[in-house]
Amino acid sequence: MLQNDKFRSNRDKMLTKLNDGIDVPTDKGDIAVFRHVVNVYEMLGLKIRLDAIDEEALRLYWRTTLLRDWERLQSFVEKERAQFKNPKLYEDAEEIVLRWKDAG
Repeated sequence: MLQNDKFRSNRDKMLTKLNDGIDVPTDKGDIAVFRHVVNVYEMLGLKIRLDAIDEEALRLYWRTTLLRDWERLQSFVEKERAQFKNPKLYEDAEEIVLRWKDAG
């Protein structure tokens, strides 16, 4: 999933927008790119919650990337939660972020 060409391409596009100072995109295409990245992280969080994937292996490999991305995506996630009136949106991704921050 994290090595998937579409994910990698969309993550690169997202990082370009973030580096350009666009932390909450307004263009439909850019929104879709951001959502795809966050949805992949959400799916990973769900897989971890369901014990369908080895959390320790994933944490050792992706911790720094996920924590850095999530920090930069906070404004986007907050906007999505407000827009859809769903404070639990992306909660599985957020749960692993919080856990991995504490794990060091």
